[in-house]
Amino acid sequence: MAVLNFGRDLRALGIPQVCKIGMPLETRWEWLASAYGVWSQCMVLATVNANLGEAFVQRSCAVIMTVGERVLSLIAMIERGSMPYCILTYLDALPGGHPCDGRGRTL
Repeated sequence: MAVLNFGRDLRALGIPQVCKIGMPLETRWEWLASAYGVWSQCMVLATVNANLGEAFVQRSCAVIMTVGERVLSLIAMIERGSMPYCILTYLDALPGGHPCDGRGRTL
């Protein structure tokens, strides 16, 4: 059920079907659960080696799923213009002192 709910939440964010969802994550159970959620909504999963850094942004994904510790670097890439604007979702917690309120909005 959680897998389907995750996929439905992507659709609730306005992400259309057949849209790329980027996932620069290490292999872990959340990766597989997220992948099934993406596929449950007929979306395309774009997996990327997390060590590639800015190389993965060429995929032009509508959503990037990552871990909390990488959110600041992704926001910095968006602000520099080296990555197109996209929705960032993350697993785990954000690092202390992060400028977001935990609901995905920059304050």
